[in-house]
Amino acid sequence: ATYPSLVSAKFSVGTSLQRLLDILEGKERKEPDKHMTLEELYVALEEELVRLIALQTALNVEARAEEGKAVTRALAIQFAGFAARQRAMRETTDQFRRVLAEKNCAVFAFALGMIGDDMGELADRLDAARVDPPMKDLQETVLRRLRDLLNALREAKKNLKNRPSDPPPDGGDRPPGPPKDPRRVPDAAELELIRKIQEDIYR
Repeated sequence: ATYPSLVSAKFSVGTSLQRLLDILEGKERKEPDKHMTLEELYVALEEELVRLIALQTALNVEARAEEGKAVTRALAIQFAGFAARQRAMRETTDQFRRVLAEKNCAVFAFALGMIGDDMGELADRLDAARVDPPMKDLQETVLRRLRDLLNALREAKKNLKNRPSDPPPDGGDRPPGPPKDPRRVPDAAELELIRKIQEDIYR
């Protein structure tokens, strides 16, 4: 499935970012699936987080470019489009959150749930067609949480790859690598993400 068109409006963010967004718009996505192995799910989520960070950055820039303008019908329509794009991004986080929860990845599922809630609130604020300090703070919060999650996920991927396999019950040989469905115990990367979430909540 291709990613929905989320970057149709024009904005001034520089040629390199615009080119990146054009690539992201047409790139094939890996849909989350409960039948994926944990490693496959992490790979798909990493790619999606990179995409979401780029799309969220672009959306923030576009919305802020309209700061201070009188709310006309045309501006209201434009912001309704911004809100729709934000809700589409939230739906993506919800898809991954549900699959992560099924895989007992409670920390990553919780982090995505927080990001999704923030995106939902941002969409409501965009519907109001008003850029104010609380909206800008929330935009920065979403980006920071996406980046924190991406960093933690990359560390967890390394830990998963280096994790020794459990011996097969019949004593036979098994290819190296993590077990197909290892029991989920938060590793060091996830514990560090919990710490960052706690700091963020009490910031």
